[in-house]
Amino acid sequence: MTSVLYGPLAIGEWATLGDPVGFVAILNKYSIEVMPVDHENWDITLESTLLWGRLFWLLIGAGALFITYRRFKFSSPQGSRKEDKARARKQKVAPSISLRSAQPEIPYFRPAYNFLTALKQWQIITRMCFMHLAKRKAGLPILVLLALVVLVILPFSTKHMDFSMYPQSANIISLLTSPIDQVQSPWMIIPLLLIFYTAELLWRDRETRISNLVAATPVSEFVQFTAKASAIILLLTVGLGLRMLAGIVVEVLLGGHPDYLLYLTAGGLQLFTYVLLLMLIFFVQILVNQKFTGMLVSLIAYGLILFAANLGLEHP
Repeated sequence: MTSVLYGPLAIGEWATLGDPVGFVAILNKYSIEVMPVDHENWDITLESTLLWGRLFWLLIGAGALFITYRRFKFSSPQGSRKEDKARARKQKVAPSISLRSAQPEIPYFRPAYNFLTALKQWQIITRMCFMHLAKRKAGLPILVLLALVVLVILPFSTKHMDFSMYPQSANIISLLTSPIDQVQSPWMIIPLLLIFYTAELLWRDRETRISNLVAATPVSEFVQFTAKASAIILLLTVGLGLRMLAGIVVEVLLGGHPDYLLYLTAGGLQLFTYVLLLMLIFFVQILVNQKFTGMLVSLIAYGLILFAANLGLEHP
């Protein structure tokens, strides 16, 4: 969003206040306002809107930390302690009955689970996980919001020196997609959402204290793993579809002729890149075996991907 405010809307000074990290603001200031001959001698100084932006987000962070400290408690997120006690009082304890008569012998029956059973289980778990993510504020609502932002911002991005350029599918797709290691791209929010989605699904059963019940069900771990990954991929597909649809609508409104096959190909390649990153995040979460530590390690791994060139990391 800060990159958009710097670029199409050209309000870079005030856009600094909307950058919680400060990196995008400094990078845009370095590449736009500073001459190439002055790059080696340019120093970063906390002044003007950059100083106010740091103070603004420092106050927001301190307020969030204070609220977290005041409201933190070691209890289930399903309800408060008073609600749990009231619910326990309403429940009636059934009287214990001792069966003195002989128990009838039940013949042993071993159910057979085939491929169709596993496929049905996969469909049900995928649908449940997808609906769980889609109903979250960081799920489908934020993906729809990103598509609406594309509808508003994309017409301004097709201009060059205040002159409108002829809308071509290749130019618009270059604004809708980007490699995952591109720092200045606004779509770097998608890998961050992937880290959140993965941790949310993998640790959902333990947080709701039903992991033992889930482990006792006749569902293999492979089915559960693939179902959770498929739910995230399905949500990503919906988000990419909305983004590409917004690009097609903008191109039609600007008088262009969309190349639908090119949109489909670009969306598929972008989805494949996200799936590869998703597999890495799954691997990190399973290896670390702790939700928030896994999210931290995933963020570090993604940061190494972003700044590999600056750190001197190369492929062997």
